[in-house]
Order: sequence, then structure tokens, then C-alpha cells
Amino acid sequence: MELELGLKITKTKDDIDSISEYKLMKDTGPIFQSRETNTMFILTAHLKGYKRISIDIKISKDGSKISISGEKPIQEMIMMGWVMQRKVVDIKGFNKVFKIPYGVNLDKIKGNYNEEEWILNIYMPNFVKGIFGLKFEEVKEQEFDKRISELDK
Repeated sequence: MELELGLKITKTKDDIDSISEYKLMKDTGPIFQSRETNTMFILTAHLKGYKRISIDIKISKDGSKISISGEKPIQEMIMMGWVMQRKVVDIKGFNKVFKIPYGVNLDKIKGNYNEEEWILNIYMPNFVKGIFGLKFEEVKEQEFDKRISELDK
């Protein structure tokens, strides 16, 4: 008895180094981490495959939220047995919104993207020195839809 499995392979379009780079599972998207130092909050994003030009950072008019979004081309190949049935280039993107912690100096927020390591750091200096134990809180999708309309106004 022969068993034939369908296989879908997804990879970043520009990432053609080797077959071992192919992803055989669902891409969960970028990973965000935050930390607080004595003088600032730092939001770090791991954005594998994203180019600097395709990343967008916006702060809401009231200064309470920061939005980070990006797009990258991906290539999907559908395999049936050992035969490639279809190859598609598509755009994959993300959009995350976080509440900016209280006490951040909005005029001094800076970002830095290391394209070689695919790491985005956003530095948010505090007005007052000290560790306050505040954390970044992600805005849920319902709140996010409202935020889009607020940013466009």
C-alpha cells in the first residue's frame, strides 16, 4: 500500500541558501520582547526575513500607543509526493500595537534595525530614572481596529 502526503513548504523569498531553511510548519510571525532598564524601556522584535524598508513604526497622536508593522515576500511550494504542483510568491505581513508605558519621553523614542540579525530595537527613555516594573501591553484586535481609524484622522 502506498501513502501519498501533500506537503506545503513556505520560505522567505530571498532566503535561498539551503533546503534546510524551508519551513514545514506554520510561521507564527515576529516575536516581541520587552525589558526595562534604569533609564528606558526597550521593545525588541525578532523579524526574520524582513527588510528595513518594509518595516513601519507609528506613534498614535495622543502618544499612548506604538504600532509596528511589516511585510515580506514569501514563496510557497505545494508538493504532492515528490512532484511540485504549484509555486506561489505571496506577501506576508504583521501589525502589532502596544500601549506605551507611563513616563516615556515621546520626543526621544528611537529605533534601530539590524538587518543582518533581523532584530529591531525601539528605545523609549523615561522622564524619571528608576525601574518601575511597568510592561508593554499588546492592544487586542478589536482595540486595534479602533486605533487604525484614530491614526488616520
